[in-house]
Amino acid sequence: MRLHGDKAETTFSLAWKHVGRDSRLAEIDPAPIYWREEIDHVVKGRGITTFEEYATVPRRRRRASLRRPHRQAVWELYEVYESLRIERGVHDFNDVLSLALTEASRHTDRLPYTAVIVDEVQDLTLVGVRLLHALVRDAPNGLLLVGDGQQAVYPGGFRLARCRHRHSW
Repeated sequence: MRLHGDKAETTFSLAWKHVGRDSRLAEIDPAPIYWREEIDHVVKGRGITTFEEYATVPRRRRRASLRRPHRQAVWELYEVYESLRIERGVHDFNDVLSLALTEASRHTDRLPYTAVIVDEVQDLTLVGVRLLHALVRDAPNGLLLVGDGQQAVYPGGFRLARCRHRHSW
């Protein structure tokens, strides 16, 4: 698979033009970049696959508070973006991370690495952190995360402690 950053941006712009620009989202922030970040960090960055999960997920440190109708508009934008992206054979950065996580999780018979060291961990999404863990699983001292200790909330508003809730670590 190849990352198609420019094509992904173009695809998102088309989705915004079709369903975002004239939606409730423009009332909150007419700049599509805010909504692109919402999808990148909150939806895809956390590996959310259903609207019901997105409708209830906390979005700490996101500038705008979203009620259910706004979240529905975000989800519609996400679905149109994903449909266009798949139709065009385009992969964004989150797709690369998600596919890598799936691949790493499939090979439970061997640990590919004995340790992973990460600097600037505060810049990773939840899926990114899960990928790192999948590379070392629960190996003693297998995962060293270094970052800004003052930043308790990561991209998309998740807390590092949340990583435990969906997986065994």
